[in-house]
Amino acid sequence: MKRKIFVVWFLVFSLFLATIVYSETTQLTVKTSKQTYTFEEFLDVNGKGNPNILLYLPIKVSSPKILDLSGNPVNQVKISSKFLLSTKLENLAEDKQVLTYIVQVKDFEGKIVHLQFIRGAIPAEKTFTYGLMWTPKKAGKHVIEVYVWRSLAEPQPLAHPAKTEVEVLKPTAKNQSKIVYYGSAVKPSPVVTIQVFSPDGKRKAVAQARIGVDGSFYANKIYRFSLDDPLGNWTIKVYQAGIMEKTSFKLDKTPTTLTILVKPQKVELGEKIKVEGCIVPSCANAKVILTYEKAGGVNVSKVVVTDTEGCFQDEFKLDAGGTWFVVAGWSGNEKFKASKSSKIKFEVVSKGCLIATATYGSEMAEEVQFLRGFREKIVYSTFAGKSFMKVFHVWYYSFSPTVAKFIQNNQPLKNLVKCLLYPLFGILYLSTLTYNIFNFNCEIGIIMAGLVASFLIGIVYFTPPTFLILYALRKSRGLLKTRWLKFLILIVMLNVGLIFLGEILGFNLLMEVSTSVFVVGIIVFTAYIISWKLVTLTLKKSNF
Repeated sequence: MKRKIFVVWFLVFSLFLATIVYSETTQLTVKTSKQTYTFEEFLDVNGKGNPNILLYLPIKVSSPKILDLSGNPVNQVKISSKFLLSTKLENLAEDKQVLTYIVQVKDFEGKIVHLQFIRGAIPAEKTFTYGLMWTPKKAGKHVIEVYVWRSLAEPQPLAHPAKTEVEVLKPTAKNQSKIVYYGSAVKPSPVVTIQVFSPDGKRKAVAQARIGVDGSFYANKIYRFSLDDPLGNWTIKVYQAGIMEKTSFKLDKTPTTLTILVKPQKVELGEKIKVEGCIVPSCANAKVILTYEKAGGVNVSKVVVTDTEGCFQDEFKLDAGGTWFVVAGWSGNEKFKASKSSKIKFEVVSKGCLIATATYGSEMAEEVQFLRGFREKIVYSTFAGKSFMKVFHVWYYSFSPTVAKFIQNNQPLKNLVKCLLYPLFGILYLSTLTYNIFNFNCEIGIIMAGLVASFLIGIVYFTPPTFLILYALRKSRGLLKTRWLKFLILIVMLNVGLIFLGEILGFNLLMEVSTSVFVVGIIVFTAYIISWKLVTLTLKKSNF
């Protein structure tokens, strides 16, 4: 009976002890510093392992040497040249060691540019030299890492990793490469091995990390993601003493920011504004849509393409005064997320109505604002209107500063000019109504509005002086003949045709000339025909 009780207690104790040992040998966890990564970010791995499993690492690894193809050491490592990365492996054990020799090269950005391995074996207490080819692609500092594992499928470490730092030179460099060698420890140490796999199952990186006394391990910056890496779920596998744990994380599109700068913040009407901007991180050949919002909520969009640095610029000619806004946006691509800039405000200052401002005393006067509104909201909104105003401004501003200065401090003259301008407000009001009637087509609308305005200006402002001139020259019968009317009608009709031709062709110079001659022709024709009729009637009454 006592023997049975002893056997039962012995089995229970053995089971308890086995459970403890099993739990100690299998405690292995792994996680990443974040669940989602983006391009250019570094991958950090940490976790828990068993600090009590001290592995004797039987192979001593020397720092990798850089040799030429003849096996001679080099002092210059240049881009596009082929080199042999050679490492001495000394087997300290009393038995043969089957191994996998792994070489991993990181560039100055921390990106893995080379990962290669070969399988082999070293007899007991022997030293063999292993080597793999490497062709540098970039200039700058590179780190060569060497790992010796049992195999990639069974990544039991056989040695501490060794590394060498080397400066890769440009082909034309004359100086020597700076090479720094680092030794490798051989004392027993609890370690984990790490492998990183992309969504398509390709091995992208390897690493080895020591386990601290508290069981934790850290492997920082073991991989830096590049634009060549596939999006999706990646896998990390960590190994210790035949146990494997894995975790996954997601590589997602990189968020971007889009910033723009407007120069200058205040610009005159008809001048160009310059917009510069960049996408960060840089994305070359990206299509960016610039949306210019003019006064009245009318939007104009342009597409620009970024350069190799992810930057762009644009120049835009401003055709209306007031407050403008510009915003940039792009739809992203397979690697980068879409982004949109903040809306930037800038002011377009139209050339002032100098005579009206001097007459009414302020640019904010209701009459001045009406004139400006007609010009900017109606005339400048059309191709024909902008073409005419370009010529009109040259004429108007050739004398208006002098006239405005003369009016400014002369109250009687101000009152006279107010009387002269009063009919103009009514004329422009009727022209606005005409434009609205034909607003199904803005270009036709502005031509009809110009016709009405020119006709009424001819009646109100030019008919009285024309009548006096014709009446004074009434004895010169040639001025009162109908051939002048036919000539004026021909000029007007010809310019109507040229205006429509300019609209079709988008020919600026043709539009500037034809619209200007059209307006002047209507004014002259109206003033002449009415004055001619009045003079004729006056002469008939006097003869009667």
